[in-house]
Amino acid sequence: MKNRNNIIKNIIYFILGGIVFGTLGVYAATTLLSQSVYYNNSTSGRTSTNVKGALDELYTIANTRINPTHFSMQVNTKKTIIAVPGGACIKRNGTVHCFEVNNFNYEKTHLQQVFSDITCTVFSTIIDCHASDFRCSIGSNGGLNFRDISDGGDSLCVVEPTGTVNCT
Repeated sequence: MKNRNNIIKNIIYFILGGIVFGTLGVYAATTLLSQSVYYNNSTSGRTSTNVKGALDELYTIANTRINPTHFSMQVNTKKTIIAVPGGACIKRNGTVHCFEVNNFNYEKTHLQQVFSDITCTVFSTIIDCHASDFRCSIGSNGGLNFRDISDGGDSLCVVEPTGTVNCT
């Protein structure tokens, strides 16, 4: 009987030890090792060199871009353009495409991809894409100007680099 109790105690201790060390191992793997894992971020433009730093940068970006003031949106009369202080989206050929203010170097390439069916006019201070359904321009000053002309009408949204939005 005494030998049987010792075996049961040993099994219980073994199970408890497994739970304790298993929990500590998971904690160490998720918390401590994330600071020790390094990666090459040379193409991302970010400065962190470990997982913890990358997550911190991601949270900072999310908190910056998900700004409650960006949700004061306006919509054009045709409901094909949505504009907020941080940018605008257009619905073209069944797909929604969104653009940020104050991001000229990236957005001029993005706009040309959205309007790949036409040739856009590109200058050093503005890009203008004039298709049969939309006329869109983005300025190097950071402003966006999107006009829906699909049915011969004129429905416009302008987002200034300062965040002023006006849709008609």
